[in-house]
Amino acid sequence: MTRRTKLLLGGTAAALGLVVLFLVEERIRGQLSLASWKRAMAARGEPLEVAVLDPASRVPGARILVPAQLPALLSLPGRTGSAHEPTTPGGLPPGKEVLLWGPAAWAGYPAPAQACRIFAQSFAPVRERLPALRAWLTNAPFVIQHDYAQLWSLQFPHLNSLKNASQVLRLATLLALLEANPTEALENLLASRALVYSLRHEGVLVTQLTRMSLGEVALATVWQALEADDWTDAQLAALQAAWQEPAFLAGTVDALRMERAAYLEQHARGRPTRSELRQTLELILPFDRDGQDSPSPGQTR
Repeated sequence: MTRRTKLLLGGTAAALGLVVLFLVEERIRGQLSLASWKRAMAARGEPLEVAVLDPASRVPGARILVPAQLPALLSLPGRTGSAHEPTTPGGLPPGKEVLLWGPAAWAGYPAPAQACRIFAQSFAPVRERLPALRAWLTNAPFVIQHDYAQLWSLQFPHLNSLKNASQVLRLATLLALLEANPTEALENLLASRALVYSLRHEGVLVTQLTRMSLGEVALATVWQALEADDWTDAQLAALQAAWQEPAFLAGTVDALRMERAAYLEQHARGRPTRSELRQTLELILPFDRDGQDSPSPGQTR
């Protein structure tokens, strides 16, 4: 071996050694920095463990459900989404919408009064199921139990059911207002509030975003209701008490805390396996733009 070759090999080995030393030093420094950060967060009272943040242990008297149970519990006869449903332009804030429960505002139909009757008839099977749904929603709070330690591989089959129930309660409220029935309208609005609250303690950011979407639908319906003239003072007081503090930001903060704790536990477990990586990368949203369930990984429509 020539001297030049020896120098080349020695230089390569030294360079590789420096790279290895740098990586080892960075790993040790990172671990020390993370440990210091954890101590500082603990001193501030910030919980960093999934078990401590698990909402099932923090909501006294709540009904504990798994995601797969909710679609069956909230099952309603299918809606056709016909042109006779009242519609409003998307993205408008409350107060800027058309008054949907007036017969003349039922969009796109040449005879609005007839459109109301047609929709009321087609909606009747769904409406018959609403007393049981309202009673179930307002009976006691419920919490969706997830395995938060596996946060990155979770799926959310219950979110579509919640969105569908929210739209059904909205349509039922509009019909009740059209019929000058504020008692039924109030029951639907209180059930909508319970539906929004049901996601309050779910520690996943995507569910908090869904909760905000449900709240937008419900609050827009409240605005529709407040345009009616048949309310009593007691009914208006009940409506105000239900909606004066939805606490959307608090739920989002709790979800971010849970995701942080889940990430820390994943980091402590070390590198994910090949199957865990594949499962994470193959995850898709629980609903698509049409509001229908998206296929699970490996399935087709």
